[in-house]
Amino acid sequence: MMRDQNTIAMDNSVLNRLAKENDPEPVIAAMLSRYEVRVPEMAFGEAIATTKPEVRMRLMEVCRLLVASGGCITAAHWLMDRHIKRFHDYPLRYSWRNVQSRYFDLEEAVLSGNYHADEALVREQAAQMEASQAQFEQCFPRNLLK
Repeated sequence: MMRDQNTIAMDNSVLNRLAKENDPEPVIAAMLSRYEVRVPEMAFGEAIATTKPEVRMRLMEVCRLLVASGGCITAAHWLMDRHIKRFHDYPLRYSWRNVQSRYFDLEEAVLSGNYHADEALVREQAAQMEASQAQFEQCFPRNLLK
């Protein structure tokens, strides 16, 4: 279903800010009244890799509230793969608008609470994300990004 609202994707800075609110529901309701909201798979992955369980649970609740009236976006590398395959298969009929970007399985998991938050896996994911961030910052020092 196509809506007349603009679509916005929530990154982790937004999820973290909403999780810090005493009551994020009014802010989320205001966003949902003006925008079609999407939670990218990467943002959800970073949220579930949060090492403090109480913060992680707040982030998961924020994701649930957003996804309940919005949706999730497929991981960027999978989405790129879909576009390449669609273009390769149908170059004359290709349109980026016709490539599915929603991640319905993740939406179902977020809404049902049926995701695995194994603490060992959380620590592994957090370490992997920290290593990736360090590698990124080594390639692109902060003073170059200003």
